[in-house]
Amino acid sequence: MIELKQLRKFLVLAEQGNFTRAAEQLNIAQPALSRQIARLEEQLGLDLIDRQARPVQLTRAGRQLQKEAAALLEQAGRMERAVRQIGSRATRILNVAFSPTIVYGGLPNVMSRLEEQLSNIDVRWSELKSSELTESLRKGSIDIGFSRHRDSDEKIVHVRLRDERLFAAFSRQHRLAGDDASVRISDLDGLDLIIYPSNAKMRGGFGDQTVAWFAQFGSINRAIREVNEIDTALALAAAGMGVCLIPATARHLRSDIEYRLIDQEDVHLPVYLCHRLQEDEELVSSIKAVIRDFMSTDAAATLDPQYQHFYDF
Repeated sequence: MIELKQLRKFLVLAEQGNFTRAAEQLNIAQPALSRQIARLEEQLGLDLIDRQARPVQLTRAGRQLQKEAAALLEQAGRMERAVRQIGSRATRILNVAFSPTIVYGGLPNVMSRLEEQLSNIDVRWSELKSSELTESLRKGSIDIGFSRHRDSDEKIVHVRLRDERLFAAFSRQHRLAGDDASVRISDLDGLDLIIYPSNAKMRGGFGDQTVAWFAQFGSINRAIREVNEIDTALALAAAGMGVCLIPATARHLRSDIEYRLIDQEDVHLPVYLCHRLQEDEELVSSIKAVIRDFMSTDAAATLDPQYQHFYDF
């Protein structure tokens, strides 16, 4: 039966392309390495390397084994870490919370990557409104937050990850419906304004900011309707009861409604990584690295990057 240590030696040889260098890296004699590779070939009944080539070249079977062995050893490593974690009484619990609308913007991908990267930590997720999230950070009931809201508490660090463009959502019966052109807030004069969350839930939050934008850019609305959830706001807008603003990544929530990009650079919604001032620096750095990796590789598939401004952090 093939052993993992044989596969590790084979992978080093495949990487180095030279028996001498591979033996040095493995800290064994070159003849011993040659015998072990020959033994592996004998067990498989196939030539894995072309010994005449310089540097050593893998055969077709060797290339396939290299791929399969790398995957197997990675899986074995994960298995070992998982089992050791179960047996450890010192496993750390990391409580992470996120604001509801952020989940539409690639957060599940980040969540998956974080759990894989922090395999020695028990990561526990929860969904909290921004007002609840900030208070939970203060109290210590969560360790990390992903929020749309920046709090003024100097003991909370807010790392700005990105800004997201906003869309106006209103009924398809509205006079502006049926046109793909972007709009300005002043174009929405006369519509009732639907805000969420309710101003009573969080002063200075997205509801207050929405009202401020409409006042700043000259839209005179007949009434303000306050609701708690984005789904409720969209339902009212679809029924012709007003207009609401939503982040670009939430446009898939309803298909029976008109969405129009707000063409004003100052009208956007940020996303912050939040943590307490004294949080573990190494842990925070690891989380930032995972987010940066996501933004550089998979953001295009999940975030509509034309509607995002990404920050260096």
